[in-house]
Amino acid sequence: MPGRNAGEETTLERVTIAPGMPSSIAASRRSLHCRCQGGAEGMTIVKSAPARKGFGNPINSVRRCLVAGFGLLVLTLIAVVAGSTYMVKQYQADSAEMAEKADTALLLQGTESHVGTAGLMLQRYALDGDPIWIHEIISAADAATNNMATVRAREKIADNSEALARLDQLDATGNGLRSSLEQVVAQRAAGDGAGALATLDTMVVPFLQYRENLRAAAENELSEVATLQADADRSGELAFWLLVTSGVVGLVLGGAVSVLVGRSILRPLSSLEATANKVSSGDMTARAAVSGPAELSKLGGALNHMMATVEERTEELRLSNEELRERNRQLLEARAQAASDALTGLLNHRKFHQKIREVIDEAAQTNEAVSLVMIDVDNFKHVNDSLGHLKGDEVLRELSSTIAETAGQDSAYRYGGDEFAVLLPDSSHEDAVGVARRLLDAVSHTIDAEKITISLGVAAYPEMASTAEELIYRADMALNWDWHALISRKDGDMPALAENAVDAGIASG
Repeated sequence: MPGRNAGEETTLERVTIAPGMPSSIAASRRSLHCRCQGGAEGMTIVKSAPARKGFGNPINSVRRCLVAGFGLLVLTLIAVVAGSTYMVKQYQADSAEMAEKADTALLLQGTESHVGTAGLMLQRYALDGDPIWIHEIISAADAATNNMATVRAREKIADNSEALARLDQLDATGNGLRSSLEQVVAQRAAGDGAGALATLDTMVVPFLQYRENLRAAAENELSEVATLQADADRSGELAFWLLVTSGVVGLVLGGAVSVLVGRSILRPLSSLEATANKVSSGDMTARAAVSGPAELSKLGGALNHMMATVEERTEELRLSNEELRERNRQLLEARAQAASDALTGLLNHRKFHQKIREVIDEAAQTNEAVSLVMIDVDNFKHVNDSLGHLKGDEVLRELSSTIAETAGQDSAYRYGGDEFAVLLPDSSHEDAVGVARRLLDAVSHTIDAEKITISLGVAAYPEMASTAEELIYRADMALNWDWHALISRKDGDMPALAENAVDAGIASG
């Protein structure tokens, strides 16, 4: 061999035939591919080593590679179809559960809003004893009870024992508050105003805790919605990568098999390869030609069936994505609508309580002042009774527009019924009085329906209150209470409150 010295061992086998060796031995070597070296003394035959066992039949080896290669391809594609099907079902399950959680969160938020409204109306009734509030109180309480019953029914169907346990605690507190509410109504209806106020005072702490628990339950449902959204996104992403992987694997295995087979199957393999390329590029409509050897024909049919299934699953996934996006859009619209009052366009009662807590928390960190102006339409019931509710609605819209233009759209809220609020962050007691005076002037010049007048109450943080709830309470009391009767009370804090409120700008237009 080139580059090797005579006599050096190689992978070749050397057989030496000496002079006079029987011809039968030489004949047994005729089938060997050999070359002879020798001289007078003898001759050396150099032959190749025998082929390794198992590779003596190249056609059989190619067939094995073909079966193994295409078998792996089919198994991979079947796994992709199974994985994609599972991901689609998981995505649909997550979407359905997410919708249920979102609906439950909306019900809990609605319950919290109704409870707040019932509490506000109950406070008004305990103070002035006007029976008009009784219907509003009972309606709000019934709406809250119905919402909680709906939530319980949903959780019972879902067999969510943990959620049902939390609902048991909420219902226990809610039932207790409902009993106290009915007691206050009964006492005030019987003329026992002092007893009604005393019972109302005992409700404050459990009432606030109950609302906080409702908000926490709603936030917990919304956090689970976010978790389910993330899970659904991961399922969609994994399904996408499974499809990409199937295309890549099909391309690689198709190319490997095409190198090992002869010309008789190159054309059908090229068709399979082209189909795999189209699939990996995102063309789910690509189909392979069913031709050539039986094995390749069967494979082409299986591939086409698989791609049809993948295309169907991909379409289902696309439709599910569109449905989820539509649900998200509806949820965002619902949240936006939930923050504004339908009649006046101002921010609503729920948004007011959310914002005032945020503002007070921020003011506590920065040592800034926060002021609140409460506004009430005087004798608004007379407007509704004499001119009709449509005219009353028109008056409320005109008043809302005037308040928004005077105090700013982001500062004006419809607190409930014929009552409004103006929240003034980073504003002192004197600033709020100035705003109140401008509001009085603006209303007197812009609204003249049956000589509509308004009353205002002003409170400031931290001068007159230390929490958001207390700030609302101070402003509301300044707006509603009889000051001459109030000052005559022996409560040492009340006269100071009255004096501060009057100085702050309690007025009637």
